[in-house]
Amino acid sequence: MAKYRSSLLKFHLLLLGFLLLNFVFRMSVQISVNYQIVFVAKILLYVSGLILFFSYLKPIKKRLLYFSFFALSPVFILVSWLIDGIFGAILVSIVLFCFAPEDSRLNDSGIHIYKNFSGFMAHTSHYEITQPKLLLFEKIIADFEFDKNLYFEKKDLQFKNDNLQIRMILKKYDHVENHYFAKDTTLQIQL
Repeated sequence: MAKYRSSLLKFHLLLLGFLLLNFVFRMSVQISVNYQIVFVAKILLYVSGLILFFSYLKPIKKRLLYFSFFALSPVFILVSWLIDGIFGAILVSIVLFCFAPEDSRLNDSGIHIYKNFSGFMAHTSHYEITQPKLLLFEKIIADFEFDKNLYFEKKDLQFKNDNLQIRMILKKYDHVENHYFAKDTTLQIQL
């Protein structure tokens, strides 16, 4: 049992190091590992942390304090959900920020657009435009925030010079005549 526990601990620490290194590279150099690989690594980190929590329960050690995060986070989310309101949303957002996958809004061969998890109380949605590199990596080429929930199609994107143009139809409300009308909009993002 001790042999498996030490192997699982090494695996868990390697995953944690990989995820932290990916986070640092993503924030500093704007290059990260493909989001699907990162999501699988996050799930494996959580499951291995949960297993290690129960394996370190008998002889209580200092490591149990770290691994208790993995066992107590579902309880924490449930209590936050029961609390409801702003305080509950803040608590749930903090826990889910670590494990929420990025929402893929466009997955083309040359470009990917993701909507990042910004919490339940976010006023705007944060979108990242990435370009695949070397099959496993993605380079962030641009990002923008928009107050609406957007979905993209390949025909709506055009590259002109160093700009990405995104065409979309937005609903606008006319307060004078009390009805919605469609408004053709173009976002220009400098790459």
